[in-house]
Amino acid sequence: MSGGSSFAPFAIDEDPRTSALLRQLSEVDAWLKGQAHKLATAEEALAVQELVEAMLAGQA
Repeated sequence: MSGGSSFAPFAIDEDPRTSALLRQLSEVDAWLKGQAHKLATAEEALAVQELVEAMLAGQA
């Protein structure tokens, strides 16, 4: 909801690619340490790859 004040965009001091990479590396670090993480399993990643390849080949 607008308060009626002048528009002031948020300052973007960091390249979003940098923050995304750091989040991904944090998940890899947790995975390597045997901790909970949000990375896909090898099976999940393969299923996505096969689906995308089928879509690109016109089979899905």
